[in-house]
Amino acid sequence: MHTKKVPTPLFKVSTPDSRQLTTIQPMRLIKMTGGLGNQMFIYALYLRMRRDFPHTRIDLSDMQHYHAHHGYEMHRVFALPQTEFCIPQWMKKVMEFVFFKTILERHQKGSLKAYREAHFWPLIYYKGFYQSERYFEDFKDEIREAFTFNAELLSDKTRQLAQEMQQCMSISLHVRRGDYLLPQFFQNLGSVCTAEYYQRAVNFMHEQFPRRSLLCFLR
Repeated sequence: MHTKKVPTPLFKVSTPDSRQLTTIQPMRLIKMTGGLGNQMFIYALYLRMRRDFPHTRIDLSDMQHYHAHHGYEMHRVFALPQTEFCIPQWMKKVMEFVFFKTILERHQKGSLKAYREAHFWPLIYYKGFYQSERYFEDFKDEIREAFTFNAELLSDKTRQLAQEMQQCMSISLHVRRGDYLLPQFFQNLGSVCTAEYYQRAVNFMHEQFPRRSLLCFLR
């Protein structure tokens, strides 16, 4: 987690107790990065955090120059807002040089405290992938609603496949290939889910659900 302290408050908003009084509300920025799976985890944390801290935004700045996978996909797949908060890279550097006098970086080790408690810093910047339901398990219904596919974005072939899946018990098999097969990633990532691993998974599904349709997705 990155925390950036600026000399002046970013927000003054009315408090629930008295609309005549104002209080400082820190801006929380969550860095968006990675492929669709990681984007969904990050967006889920954003939705959960925004409930308690309304001045929470997603920073899409780095996604402008992110060419791996398919770029930022949340607005295309789920028809969510395309831009939450985005500033050019050069402006980011100017802001850091001119305004940020103190930058504190803190690594969180297995604790959700930093994501759920109030802070006094005017700007807090979060970096991570948040690949655990513990970050948003008490907000799952709202997240599932947000991650509902927009039927208007589906192609005819996808619509047909969706209808077939609804008419029978269907099991999705996702085979991760792509960048996992590159030499720099294969040792730690590509060698984990081997052909034997997938074959054991298919055999297990055969035993548990004899009458089913198996849908295989490759990427």
